[in-house]
This record gives sequence, structure tokens and C-alpha cells, in this order.
Amino acid sequence: HHKLNYQVEQFDETHNQIILRQNEDESGYTQPLFDQSVTVREVMDTKSLSSNSEVKIGHAKMVYHEDLEGYLRFKYSGDQLQTNGLFITLPSSLEDRMRTMINSQEGVLAGIHAIEHAIRSMFPLSVLCSSNDITGLSAVNHETTIGPTIFILDNVPGGAGLTESGYAQIES
Repeated sequence: HHKLNYQVEQFDETHNQIILRQNEDESGYTQPLFDQSVTVREVMDTKSLSSNSEVKIGHAKMVYHEDLEGYLRFKYSGDQLQTNGLFITLPSSLEDRMRTMINSQEGVLAGIHAIEHAIRSMFPLSVLCSSNDITGLSAVNHETTIGPTIFILDNVPGGAGLTESGYAQIES
């Protein structure tokens, strides 16, 4: 689309069409909204976590399915979001271990980023919110923390108290 801004007007499931309109106003964007499900076809093996027998782990044949439900419209003003957040510094031993395994700065960042996504996906289990209500950023070496750091932020201008609540629940 040559860096032109388009907005989703409607989607037609019957004809598998999405109707777009060129948007001269670059102050917003759309994001698809999916209904996702997993069907377990066959459980091949299960075991309990050795450190906590209540945690069950299974290996199975599965089918992943997603349906497009609609689009969310977002507005933004500029490239900055003034909000609140929390940060988690990772121990240098973890960074050293990742560097030994991956042997590249990009690989270490990818590992930290994977941890960030795991935290963001579990965040709504502790704080009543949607995963879209928070955002995150990973850094191998941040100027404030001087080391590998994960930032989790309220995805709302001015903050919504989500990360404050998450911060209060850590170690509690």
C-alpha cells in the first residue's frame, strides 16, 4: 500500500471481502479482532510439574482456529504515550545464559522479548483487564536500569492503574 493509510470500513464474511477506504487523517489505525479457540484432538502424554504436582502439563494433537470478528478503531496523537508502567530488571546471569545459547545481541533481545510476551499474556490473570489494555517493551540495556529490562505499560494516556495494581501484587 506504499505507506498510505487505510481504514477498514466493513468486512463481508459471505464474500470474504474487506472494504477499505484511504484515510487522509493519519491519527488512527484499525486492529483486527479475532475469536480464537483450540480443540484438543488426542492427548498423547501428561505429567505433573516436579515442583508443584497441581500443575499438569500435557502433550497433545490440537487444532487452532480463529475467526475474524471485527475491527477495533484506535486513535493516537503522535509517537508518544504518556502513561504509567512497571519495569522488571533481569539478572545478568540470565542474560549471560541467553548470550551463551544464542551468541548474538539480537538473539538476547528476542529472548527478553519472549519473556515480556509471557508476562503480558499472564497479566490479565492477576489484574482485571484485556491484554490490549497493556503494552510492553524489551531492552537489552536500558539507560535507567543499566541492564536487561522488561517494561509493561498501561496502554492508556495518563495510565489506568493497571500496572500499579500489577506492581502491588508482585511478591504478594
